[in-house]
Amino acid sequence: DAKVDFANAGELSEKLAASPQVRSCLATQWFRFALARDPHPGDECSLLAVDKVLAAGDGDMRQALLTLVSSDAFRIRKGQ
Repeated sequence: DAKVDFANAGELSEKLAASPQVRSCLATQWFRFALARDPHPGDECSLLAVDKVLAAGDGDMRQALLTLVSSDAFRIRKGQ
């Protein structure tokens, strides 16, 4: 929701990478794509783990994807 000034695509990329909202959105979108469903309240731990990896790893996408595919939400399919 914040207004952000930038001069070029590089600066925009840096601003987006530093945004907690963008990290959270990225984690959610990857989750939706990987599991072919929207997250539900029981998936909060899986989403939070991916978000934390992105924040701590300075945006390390490979580690974030490994965290997602190692999560219970990805590995264990719950019955209908």
